[in-house]
Amino acid sequence: MRLLTNKSTNTVTLLIFLGITGAILNLLRIPFFHEFDLMIAPFIVLMVAIHRGPYAALVVSIISTIPIALQWNSLWPFLLFGLEAIFVGLLFFRIWKNLILNIFFFWLFAGMPLTWLYLNQSQAVIESHQIIFLLELFINAIVYAHIATIVSASEKVSQFLKTTKDTSSNSLKKKYAHQISIIFVSAGLLIAIFNLHNKTDKLYQQQQSNQDLLHSKISGEMKTVIVSKISSLKEVTQTLALVWNNNGVRVKQLAAIHQRLPEFTTMILADNNASVIDFSPPDYIKDKSKAGPFSISDRKYYQVSIHSLQPYVSGGFEGRGLGNDLIAVISSGVPSINSENFVGIVQGAMILGNFKTLIKLFNESPTHVGILLDQNNQVLFSSKALGFKELEEITLDKEIHNINNQKVMRLKSDSRPNDNMIYYFRESDFDWGWKLITLQEDGVLAQSIEKILLIFAIALILMAIVSELGASLLSSFWTKQLTYLTSAVQFIGTEKNDDITFKKMQELPEELKVLYKAIDKSKREVTRVNNNLKQLVDNKTQELKKVNEKLKISASRDYLTKLYNRRAFNQRFLSIWEHRKKGKQLLSFIILDIDFFKDVNDNWGHPAGDEVLIQIAQYLLAIDYMNIHSVSRIGGEEFGIISLEYTHEKSVSIAEHIRSEISNIKITVENKERNKILNITISAGVASINPNKDGVDKLFKLADEALYQAKKSGRNCVRSINIS
Repeated sequence: MRLLTNKSTNTVTLLIFLGITGAILNLLRIPFFHEFDLMIAPFIVLMVAIHRGPYAALVVSIISTIPIALQWNSLWPFLLFGLEAIFVGLLFFRIWKNLILNIFFFWLFAGMPLTWLYLNQSQAVIESHQIIFLLELFINAIVYAHIATIVSASEKVSQFLKTTKDTSSNSLKKKYAHQISIIFVSAGLLIAIFNLHNKTDKLYQQQQSNQDLLHSKISGEMKTVIVSKISSLKEVTQTLALVWNNNGVRVKQLAAIHQRLPEFTTMILADNNASVIDFSPPDYIKDKSKAGPFSISDRKYYQVSIHSLQPYVSGGFEGRGLGNDLIAVISSGVPSINSENFVGIVQGAMILGNFKTLIKLFNESPTHVGILLDQNNQVLFSSKALGFKELEEITLDKEIHNINNQKVMRLKSDSRPNDNMIYYFRESDFDWGWKLITLQEDGVLAQSIEKILLIFAIALILMAIVSELGASLLSSFWTKQLTYLTSAVQFIGTEKNDDITFKKMQELPEELKVLYKAIDKSKREVTRVNNNLKQLVDNKTQELKKVNEKLKISASRDYLTKLYNRRAFNQRFLSIWEHRKKGKQLLSFIILDIDFFKDVNDNWGHPAGDEVLIQIAQYLLAIDYMNIHSVSRIGGEEFGIISLEYTHEKSVSIAEHIRSEISNIKITVENKERNKILNITISAGVASINPNKDGVDKLFKLADEALYQAKKSGRNCVRSINIS
């Protein structure tokens, strides 16, 4: 056993360096499974333990564990991972060289029992997740032990960590047994991890599917109940408005409406002074008449509805005259037929306890529960398992972190101020202000995950044991043959060593000769394919460059006229705008529109219209003015020009010149019946502004206004607006 007795500077520096490296790795959060982050830094501690001994590993463990201790806000990680370093170091040098099995024994008999005691004392992890946490720690340990095994297989790493040069060498049998074991465990680990994620994904999907089904049922029923009542109430407001001033007819009309809408327990009418004037059913009137005038001015539903035709759904409350039953009302303003004011409201009250279907849905699932809250986060409905009282105010505490990409929630209330139960949830906000939340207790899912993790952990151990045994058996048989194959393969493709290659190949068994020839053929084929592929990639790259150049040009040009398109115009315009703004210079915009262009299309067809556009565009492209910029087709028959003249008058002059020149162009169009020479005219609008005072949209708007004035003035003219 190597003990940390060398106090040289190099040794201390190396251990500190490895400890700091481990601490940096422990700062990284690598999502692994469920809410667990993979810790890989302990593999450095294990490598030090098997090469330099337990006490050197303890030093590295203490340094590298500092971030974990800070994250857990506890000294416990120092004790846990320090014990792991000492245990593995002692066991490796004295008893067993298999690192993975050493880690298994430590966590089974020391790490997990001690962590269990710590969790029960500190309550650092909620109770439903404690077993999951322990299993994840165990699985994590197997993973970083396997990483340490793989890295330690490197001769350079081993020599770097050893205190003195180790002159002893493993037999070829042991060497290949170790490597085959690594391959078996790596493959098994990847398959197991994939299977683990697959099973947990299915579990989450099933949980989500069940929750979505319940949520959609309740949501659908709720919308059916409430939306139908909103629609019904909205329909009767105009009817009531017509009979509002006729007391006798109004009372009969309310009774008839209530008869058509039996879902409402009661219905009332209140005037614009908040006094209740009519009731339905009639016996409700008698009860209230004994109590004298009845005002609802304090009710929010009245305060909202007296000014609105839009039906309002209230929160929950105990109604007057309806005993202690929890009710909600739907109300709407009744408009006056003679003015824009409202003469009163109509209100329908619903006893929520009568919604038997909803109550049944909230309590039909043994694993999923739900809660319906009003606008004030007060309970209207809830599953009996939650134990909330009606109208109890609930605080929704959503966790910042995600569990398998799902947010979680805690419910707080006066009756449950310290409840730390975690729920997966789905919520919907209804248009009228209520909120539906369906929940699944985290503990239900945690139990299923515990079983999956337990199977996974057992599978990892079995893989480690089986791979160790299998590797030893296979290596005993194939060591010699693999040695020959390794020797022969290294000469593949070297023509000057063909004789050596042939001799080595002849020493291989028939089975490996086939493998050797396949490797040789594959290598030559890969070389040929790579050369062909390189040539093909070079050719395609050149073709792609040419295509990209063409696309770059076509992306900025109108396909018909070859002028700039609207997208290119906007880009160039913004650049010029910023330049003129910095120079504090005015900017003019000229917009041209072909007169009676629709008649050309209608009378001569769209090809004739296209010819008109092309010839006008050719003229505009040929304009030789120094201070016009970005001639563009910005619409069907609209063209835009940016004028860089320093006065508004010069821009107007340019527009007038263009208009005059185009009016002299003779354009010949033809169809099957006849040919015709068209005299095309344009209207133009010119706008000039100061970019430092007004915005881009203002300039475009003014140019459009000027063009409109030109059209209104008989067309074939120029109109302008200058606010520079």
